[in-house]
Amino acid sequence: MWLKRHQSIENIALASISSSLLFFFITNFGVWAAGSYARDIQGLVESYIMGLPFLRGTVFGDLFYNGLFFSMYYIIATLFEQKKIAST
Repeated sequence: MWLKRHQSIENIALASISSSLLFFFITNFGVWAAGSYARDIQGLVESYIMGLPFLRGTVFGDLFYNGLFFSMYYIIATLFEQKKIAST
């Protein structure tokens, strides 16, 4: 909701990267907690290390699609606003 009122390229990029990192930490913790790795700190670290190759794709994908969706929303909203002003 905050991002909806404070749209800027920097805020959208920061929110995209933050959500990617949050997803990375939560899901890799879940993999570790499910017992896929040793139940110690070394196993947790190994779980995060093994997830690193997927983090890059997640960050780039989130940046791309969030940029696309927010850009399309802005373009469509601007076109509707222009059409609304032209019809009055």
